Amino acid sequence: GGGGGGAAATLEAQHTALDVCASIAIAVQFASILPAGFLYDRVGGRECAVYGAAIASLGLGTMGIACHFPEKLSWLLYVGYALAQVGGSINTQGVMTFIWLMPAHPNFISSTAAGVTSISDMFSLVAVGLDSCCGLFIGNFFIFLSGACFVAGAVCWYVVPSRAVMLRFAAESLGESQEEEDLGPFPKGEITLAKRSWAVMRTYPVANGILLAFSTAYILSIMYPMQQLLFYYKNLFSDKVATELVNMYALLYGIGGFGSALFGGLACDKLGLRNFTLALVACSVLLTIFLPIATEAAQTAAQMVMVVGMSLYMIIINRFSMLYAPPQLFGTLGGVQFSIISVGMLFGVSLVSLCTDDLKGSAQYQVPFVALGVVSSILGATLAYHWTTTPPPPEGGVEFLAMQEEQKASRGAAKRGGASLSSAV
Repeated sequence: GGGGGGAAATLEAQHTALDVCASIAIAVQFASILPAGFLYDRVGGRECAVYGAAIASLGLGTMGIACHFPEKLSWLLYVGYALAQVGGSINTQGVMTFIWLMPAHPNFISSTAAGVTSISDMFSLVAVGLDSCCGLFIGNFFIFLSGACFVAGAVCWYVVPSRAVMLRFAAESLGESQEEEDLGPFPKGEITLAKRSWAVMRTYPVANGILLAFSTAYILSIMYPMQQLLFYYKNLFSDKVATELVNMYALLYGIGGFGSALFGGLACDKLGLRNFTLALVACSVLLTIFLPIATEAAQTAAQMVMVVGMSLYMIIINRFSMLYAPPQLFGTLGGVQFSIISVGMLFGVSLVSLCTDDLKGSAQYQVPFVALGVVSSILGATLAYHWTTTPPPPEGGVEFLAMQEEQKASRGAAKRGGASLSSAV
């Protein structure tokens, strides 16, 4: 946390403060996903990339100032870290604009967002390395990153296509000839965007319900073990081995997460959504097998599965949004779904804590690890089976666009404020 100036806090107190800082930032990041989706659908990916870079730049600069003046301004670390997380969440929306510019590889494009997120976590190791070899103070490192974010935002303004260009390419990839005015007849407003997304979900309730349940269980089956790794390893091994394994995971996540995300996107382009979902089920099964085995080799294998699995789940969410909704709802539908998943994760963690209170030793970790893996595997297989019997609609929510034509034919009913799907659209 601190840096120059001789902080009076003990190491344990500093760790506690950093844990609180990280928890606040994660909560804020989850809360920002839906607003980021709104922003993407309202103004486009280019503006998201620029605004996100500016917010991240402000956050990193604030963290640098906090490190330079820890006695008086250490509280700015909480604010800055949260801002940096929110900015990164908004900035990555700019990548999604390119999905419609490269319609042959949509999953590869969406996977680059997950890949960049993974490799960005390597900057913490870079900061430690620069401090060790060159004596670069962490506060100066944050300020340097702040300037780099600002420059990146300026580059994004000239590189990332505007919303109008994106919608034109989307129309061409869908075989349509409309201009933006025809592709985007929806009235503006966040409430309206959310209502349209809810209408999409009600149109395909089974697919949405299984997807949300599977995503919640799948993310929990990876994130919960990830958060408990050090404590779990200290139950299985010596403190030295436990620390070495956790450090290895930090390295694997940055490098392996980037590579597996890009490879996963290409794999989804080749395999299709159903088969790719089965690949995620395989990750859950392997993780369920490896985690309870008390050997370093098994835990290293489990870490590799976690790295690969964590990099792949966002590909399914993004592909689902492309298939089940028109381009104008891509960001909002994904934001609504992930908001529901986030709430489900909070309930899931609480339930796991409640059910493991009486367990001791390794069992307090292994039982929930295995239970979450089994539930995730069953739900993933169910989702894949559903897509076997009921394939997704044509890309770009073409069926949903057809419903708009029905809406135009029944404007009178819509004006009377009916609660039907067409009025919600």
